[in-house]
Amino acid sequence: MIVDVGDLSKFSPNEIRFSNASRLRRLKVGDASRNNANLTELDVTNSSLLEYINCMNCTNLATPVDLSNSPRLKEAYFNGTKLTGVEFADGGLLETLYLP
Repeated sequence: MIVDVGDLSKFSPNEIRFSNASRLRRLKVGDASRNNANLTELDVTNSSLLEYINCMNCTNLATPVDLSNSPRLKEAYFNGTKLTGVEFADGGLLETLYLP
């Protein structure tokens, strides 16, 4: 039932697992003004309603992120990470994308 968890970037989490949050629409774990060197894993594989994701400046996020089940995704911010890959949904609505 979770739609938005607010700004998690100030907590500097090390693992984010929202694979069961199928109604999640917004996820912010990164920020332009602060670094989160703790985050190493991100799982949002079943978030089919996800529209916004921000992992900005999560400097140790290096594992691939699977967003292939998020066809409504419009904005994705991964600048400042060490991502090795991102998988997006075919025919998605992506308007804004920042990659490392």
